[in-house]
Amino acid sequence: MRQPAEPTSSLLDLISTDELYFACGFLNRAGATFTASHNPAAYNGIKMAKAGAVPISSESGLKEIQALSEQYLNAGSIPASGTRGLISVRDVLKDYSEYLRKLVDLSASRPLKVVVDAGNGMAGLTTPAVLGDTLLPRLPFDIVPLYFEPGWFLPQPPGQPARAGKPPRPPSHSHRTRRRHRVGLRRRRRPLLRR
Repeated sequence: MRQPAEPTSSLLDLISTDELYFACGFLNRAGATFTASHNPAAYNGIKMAKAGAVPISSESGLKEIQALSEQYLNAGSIPASGTRGLISVRDVLKDYSEYLRKLVDLSASRPLKVVVDAGNGMAGLTTPAVLGDTLLPRLPFDIVPLYFEPGWFLPQPPGQPARAGKPPRPPSHSHRTRRRHRVGLRRRRRPLLRR
């Protein structure tokens, strides 16, 4: 008789929210990520999905999660599980990058300069993998990174109040590149632990 498998959790480290949903579908496992926010820490949250990247709603488990969370907070502790599980480390960034590249036919791509404003979020880690050559073959794109360093601080550049009814100025670097396209990605950053 075969023993039942031990429950396993995979630590995916730093991932973007869309990479979480990809991982839930790709690995066919439920997932959760503690999201950073450009708001004060009290407004951070958890993004969750069921196996297959199925959303969790109030009709499919969210109310039960809330009730258990309130119970644990009121008790001041979380009861130990009867079964001890395993934790593995998994990096899905290459799989995620390959998946995104398959969504668009890139065979006829021409050399292009692309300015990407990552806003100090997760796009600073995912853009080089998806559009650059850190994990996959080089595309004919010259990526100009703006604010690629992920941080636990408010995004750069800081917000600008309206200048006498005019829109805020873009970073001066993007003017110098004579950009054809400018991609603005605001992604959140926090470690992920999923079951």
